[in-house]
Amino acid sequence: MLTFFILVILIIIHAIICVLAWLAKRREDSLTLENLMPIVIAVPLFGALAFALRYRMAVKKKAKRREIGLEDFNVITGHYKRIEVDDNADMEVVPLEEALTVNDSKTRHSLMMNILHGSPDEHIDILQKARNSSDTEVTHYATTMMMEILTDYETNLQDYEKRRNEEKENGEEADKNLLKEYIEYLNRFIESGLVSGAIENEYRQRLASLCEEYEQSGESMGRLVFICIRNYMQLGDNDKAYMHLQKAAEEYRGDERVLLLYGQYFDSIRDYASLRNMISYINENDIYFSRNGREWIEFWSGMPAD
Repeated sequence: MLTFFILVILIIIHAIICVLAWLAKRREDSLTLENLMPIVIAVPLFGALAFALRYRMAVKKKAKRREIGLEDFNVITGHYKRIEVDDNADMEVVPLEEALTVNDSKTRHSLMMNILHGSPDEHIDILQKARNSSDTEVTHYATTMMMEILTDYETNLQDYEKRRNEEKENGEEADKNLLKEYIEYLNRFIESGLVSGAIENEYRQRLASLCEEYEQSGESMGRLVFICIRNYMQLGDNDKAYMHLQKAAEEYRGDERVLLLYGQYFDSIRDYASLRNMISYINENDIYFSRNGREWIEFWSGMPAD
């Protein structure tokens, strides 16, 4: 009977040791540990001692050499340590697309870190592609950065909304400059591509409401009119888009942005006769367009007649 109780106690102690070893391995999952759990379970005492020795060696190695990852940097606010380099070294600006194709993981890690800590929101389209990479490390970095960019946008939008609510609660007249900043920032967020589907539509509805509020204030829309027109067309509200297009045409007569938006409007309502007439007018009057504008004109110039 005594032998039986001793055996039970030893089994319980062994089970506790196995659980502690498993928890230690899980807590320090970043450590390079061989899978010693089968030995810990199958070989009492010796397995636990082997695991404890290997665990201690891995912890010491990690303490001596800690690799810094992108998750340790606040890529939005730029809180990072400056890395000194040789002044005589040849420095090249590597596009993010090329950095993602580098085979060596350490080199890719370094290139991504150098490129993205400055202004990652300028590379959102590439980060979205990187999230689908077969390299789990690249996917992790891209996802982490996009989440931080999204959080920063949402925090600032909440701040704009809070300041506007405080104005209303205090009975103050709406600050036109604040409203203008809010419209521009919200538009930049929507156009960043961070949101889509129903969420994007919800933000576009908010943007449309802000545009109407600014217009009702009596202030000149100025360049905000282009933001509002594009937003109305994205929402499918062609009537409001056309109304603002007419106002923009009066204020920015002959402006490339107005003509291109008219082209998009005619395309959205399938009025290709008016679109052809506008293209002919542009070509006949030799109106100046940027390179992108000329490409758009050339594309639609080849449109066949009905």
